[in-house]
This record gives sequence, structure tokens and C-alpha cells, in this order.
Amino acid sequence: MNKNELKDDIKNAVEDIHDDFDIYRTRDYTDREASPEYAVMRIVLPQIFGIIIGCAIARMFNFAFIGYLITGIIFAFLVGVHKSTYNDKISLKYAVIKNIVLILIEFALVLLIAGIYGIIYIMG
Repeated sequence: MNKNELKDDIKNAVEDIHDDFDIYRTRDYTDREASPEYAVMRIVLPQIFGIIIGCAIARMFNFAFIGYLITGIIFAFLVGVHKSTYNDKISLKYAVIKNIVLILIEFALVLLIAGIYGIIYIMG
């Protein structure tokens, strides 16, 4: 695999995430109106469940804080790949790339929120 193929795969994964968002946002639901928040939750919810499972396993084995982070990330990745391959019916290669991109986006958002909270905490 060369650099151009990897760039194309990452670009396709990002487009797939955007397409998933559009699909979930524009679906016609009879009992509720589709919203962007619902679409984001449908995309991110498997990773959240994976983090919870990973933290539960870290708790079971009495890991330290870094153990919680590592097992949370690993299980978020695994649950996301499982959802992508079995529910979304995409190939394993694209499921792995898509979930790596999702985890990086989620990690960036967590760092952003933590940074904002830190600034507010210092100033207040």
C-alpha cells in the first residue's frame, strides 16, 4: 500500500462518515423527527459503549488511570469496527480506517473540551 492509496482510503472513510450522518439525519421516522443530534448519536454511540465496556474491564482488573484510557480506546475501536462490519456491511479495511478517524475526532473533541474546562477553571 502506498501513500496515495492510504490517502484515498482515509478520504473515503471521511466521506463514509459524512454519508452516514446524512443518511441518519434525513431518514423519515414516524414517531420522531430526525435531527443532527440523533445522527451524531447513531454514529458515535458504538464508541461510547466500547469506552464503557473498556472501563468496566479496567475496573475489573484494577488498572490505573492509563489502563482505563487504553482499554477504553481499544474497546471503543473494536465495538465500532464490529458495528461497521456487521450492521453497516462495509469491508474490514474501511471499517478499521473509518473507526480510527472517528476515534481521532472524538479524542480531539475531548481534548478541546478539557482545555476549555481548564481555562475556565484557572480563570474562575
